[in-house]
Amino acid sequence: MIEPVHASSWHTYPSMVAIVTSQYDQEHNVMASGWHTFMATDPGHYGIAVRKETYTYELIKQSGVFAVQFLPAAQSEQIQACGTYSGREIDKFSSFSIPYRPGIKVDVPILSDAYFAYECKVVGQHTYGTHEWIVGEVVQSYRDKQLFTGTNAVDLNRLQVPLYIGRSEYRVLTSDAPRKIHIKP
Repeated sequence: MIEPVHASSWHTYPSMVAIVTSQYDQEHNVMASGWHTFMATDPGHYGIAVRKETYTYELIKQSGVFAVQFLPAAQSEQIQACGTYSGREIDKFSSFSIPYRPGIKVDVPILSDAYFAYECKVVGQHTYGTHEWIVGEVVQSYRDKQLFTGTNAVDLNRLQVPLYIGRSEYRVLTSDAPRKIHIKP
């Protein structure tokens, strides 16, 4: 039975972790974000939650752009490292051997190992508690089409998706996960 708990209790995991990249004036960074979502279509918009004191926030504020990427489960160690260290202290791209290439429409790194990515131009921002909610218009998308089905769903026979449980723990979504299909009556 559900019971009341302390007001500051949260439940948001398990979920996918997005990798956010940013760049301004030859400085670049990569960070992990557990709080993010696709928000609209035509044009597409994507939102990310970032603390103001982060290096990522500083670079996004100066450049007005960012990218959001998703990495396969084999890169969960990189995902965790991107969320653990500060880009002000180390170059995470070189320290963790993260390959990337320049974006097509905005000046931002796109991770070579991502199976899906968005380039975004900032169109809105608002403070909510400890985080800034930054919304970007998606100006370019990327995907590894070999890892998707004909209906644009991830192909779990070819891709293992990392799900963050919390406290540095990940589980892997594979084709072995039980499948449920719900048909409208």
